[in-house]
Amino acid sequence: MGKRGPKRQPTNILKLRKSRLAKGRADIEIDPNTPKCPVTLKGRNARRYWREIVPDLEKMGILAIVDAESLADLCRVYEEKIKLEPNAIYPVIRHEKKDKEGNIKVTFSDNKLYYAYWGAVDRFEKMKKNFFMSPADRAGMGNVQKKKKMDEKTRFFEKRE
Repeated sequence: MGKRGPKRQPTNILKLRKSRLAKGRADIEIDPNTPKCPVTLKGRNARRYWREIVPDLEKMGILAIVDAESLADLCRVYEEKIKLEPNAIYPVIRHEKKDKEGNIKVTFSDNKLYYAYWGAVDRFEKMKKNFFMSPADRAGMGNVQKKKKMDEKTRFFEKRE
């Protein structure tokens, strides 16, 4: 089952909007070091995709060393998708055979590579969405906002914005 409600806004955006929700809330701080390409990442396309995407994620400031394995998994699925792509043209393969009398008999069979390709594409897209590519995704990992107990007098004189 999916998460409920809209994604949490990052604290810095809430502060810019002067929202009351920004008080007492802090987003998780990440170490902005760039992970190195793991030696376990095999495949020319996977390593190329790593080299393409890491600088972009680094510029956005959302890449951390803890993301290395997730990014490697994303690159592996990309490699699988690229390898399956040329064979995934049609969902059905047509076979023509001549019988002894010279008549052409046409049969059809499922192209299993077609379905494997689209399965890899689906996994790739889901992993991209779950890779914390946006600040709103990172905001959901922040500290939980704690409610402060106030007495009636403090609550009455509290400054409202």
